[in-house]
Amino acid sequence: MLNPLGTIFDYDKKKIEIEELKDLQLHPDFWDDPKKAQITLKETQSKEVWTNGYEVIFEELGDLETLLEFKDMGEEVPEDELNTLYDSILEKVEGLEFKRML
Repeated sequence: MLNPLGTIFDYDKKKIEIEELKDLQLHPDFWDDPKKAQITLKETQSKEVWTNGYEVIFEELGDLETLLEFKDMGEEVPEDELNTLYDSILEKVEGLEFKRML
């Protein structure tokens, strides 16, 4: 499946930043400056919340794509199930977009 959301939301960049922040946390002198360490931990957590939200959306998009493929093959797929999943994805994308603007 094509993944335009990854480009729009800089998912790959954020995953790299998370890894870099986690690498910093492994240094023996990380807690020498507790205030700086707390800022780094908070930043890591914030980025992880964001990327985890993105991953949920991507997984739901895969589910929606699968359901649509079943429907195209003539399988019975309840329309309300498709609509509910679509609405859920849309709501989550809008939430990520809002977080990105902050």
